[in-house]
Amino acid sequence: MQVPVDVGRDEARRAAHRELGKAIYRQHQPSALQRLLDHVMEWLNHLAGLTSGTTASGWFGLVVVVVLVAGVAVLVWRRTGGLQRSRRRGRAALLETDAQVTAAQQRALAARHAAAEQWAEAIRDRMRAIALGLEERALLDHRSGRTADEVATDAAPALPGQAAELREAARIFDDVWYGEHDATRAAYDRITRVDERVRDAKPVLTGTPS
Repeated sequence: MQVPVDVGRDEARRAAHRELGKAIYRQHQPSALQRLLDHVMEWLNHLAGLTSGTTASGWFGLVVVVVLVAGVAVLVWRRTGGLQRSRRRGRAALLETDAQVTAAQQRALAARHAAAEQWAEAIRDRMRAIALGLEERALLDHRSGRTADEVATDAAPALPGQAAELREAARIFDDVWYGEHDATRAAYDRITRVDERVRDAKPVLTGTPS
């Protein structure tokens, strides 16, 4: 295949407009990002106006287009991913309200999220079910705002045999909701098994006479 060697500034500018105008760059763009794209196009137009349209400047213009498109694609991906993580973190508090919700209701909600392949929400609701189940069995005192790590730590004396699994469940929750880990079916299945084992575990009673 023969590659053209004479690409003028107008053609380079049109190529940039076509590429940056694709839907993938417009999807979920906040206004600040749109303004950035406008500035990029203004700068590209200015750069194109400075070139003479010769072979060398034409190739330089195409290189600039490629670099700009790649940079914008990375920026869009990072920005939209960051917004998704920010929205996720905003909903991540484990037991943030005093609403009368039972562990069974949380498990049912988790199952509905899992059926819809909403794994992050399913993981969150399973971790909430673990916490509520422990409260319902009086193995934890009721406390709004308790974190997943605190659930694992506070429940360990009553359930020493499940302490490691509770820490694992807390880690899965934290990795998905506060870290960079993707929510997956495997992670949900694992935290579900922890919930089932904790629910069936017999607690160690403390403070009883020897």
